[in-house]
Amino acid sequence: LAQSLAALGRREEARREFSRVLAKQPRLGLAWLHFGQLEEQAGRKEKAAECYQKALAHPGANLGGLIELAGFCQSRGWFEAAATNYMAASKLDPANAQICVGVGQNLSALGRVAEAAIYSATAVRLAPEFAEARLLHGLVLGRKGLNREAAEQFREALRLKPGLLDARLNLGIALLDQNPAEALACFEEVLRQNPAHATAQKYAQLARTKVAGPGP
Repeated sequence: LAQSLAALGRREEARREFSRVLAKQPRLGLAWLHFGQLEEQAGRKEKAAECYQKALAHPGANLGGLIELAGFCQSRGWFEAAATNYMAASKLDPANAQICVGVGQNLSALGRVAEAAIYSATAVRLAPEFAEARLLHGLVLGRKGLNREAAEQFREALRLKPGLLDARLNLGIALLDQNPAEALACFEEVLRQNPAHATAQKYAQLARTKVAGPGP
């Protein structure tokens, strides 16, 4: 009821309903999350922060709730909490490639690259046609210094989803030393689609220098 009231814009009624429900059932993590979002929208940031902490303390065992909580944490840059909740969700649904990608993204953000590689490889195995899984696996392999293997994953991601700019950008980065001309083509394509892309601009200039070779 509280969430429905919030969706209808009846925020104060929703707030009262959340307060009533949580007074009786204080371990409802997802309710704390939604209550916190409502408090934040109202400008009550300290109260919202308290609610979020209670949501993290009581994540529950519902798959959808764990995924929602993990996604919220990831959006805030709370990578440790996001990884923890995605891993809990993965235990409930181990064949879900999307969840594996979520775990891998957050472990990678934490610098836990070896662990991230396990989840990214699992995501590719579970869903070989999932372009974002290929992209993540390529990024993780690149962080391990395996640029050739990373390039293969980026190429496959682009075959599956040609408009995936992150895959094209990172293919260029992986190819920069192996094949600077092809790398430059990747960066120029990214810039064609997004002329203001600062990372592509930087790497395109570097690739041009490599293609030109040493000066006289």
